[in-house]
Amino acid sequence: MDFQYIIDRAKGIILEPKREWKQIKDEQRSKWDLILFYALPLVALSVITGLIGTWSVWWAIYQLIMPIVSIVIASYVVNELSEKFNSAKNLNNAFKLVVYASTPSLLAAIIANLSLLLSWVGLFGLYSIYLFWIGISEMMETPDDKRLTYVLISALVLIVIQFLLSLFIAPQMISPYM
Repeated sequence: MDFQYIIDRAKGIILEPKREWKQIKDEQRSKWDLILFYALPLVALSVITGLIGTWSVWWAIYQLIMPIVSIVIASYVVNELSEKFNSAKNLNNAFKLVVYASTPSLLAAIIANLSLLLSWVGLFGLYSIYLFWIGISEMMETPDDKRLTYVLISALVLIVIQFLLSLFIAPQMISPYM
């Protein structure tokens, strides 16, 4: 596990997103490398801080599974929608876009999970929308005149999917143990 890579990439995507997206596009990382060696360590750290912040073990398992499932589904949705917005269909680039744009949300969750008093830090996760906005042109080769609609439709579809997943998965994992 290359923690320095995670730190450098998180710093780069947050502080210099336009430059970082250009580097990301040229990298040869598979979608599973992105999940296992970038997203999963951040999600796991979030789960650990959640346990410190008094979560139950079952809630922690749910919090470990849902972000990864959401990233995978979001990547497929973004990729499938691409052609409707005159964008390049490329699943690996869609994974890069979703994983790296999620960085602020994943980092904010690490801090916010420690205590209810720190939950306001979760607002930093909104920066993920900006990163997605910047990255979609580079990663999916989206024309500027299609970018707003592509981002909004992607967000709407993903919100509905996230809601449905939460509606069906959370009760199954949590209710038997409460």
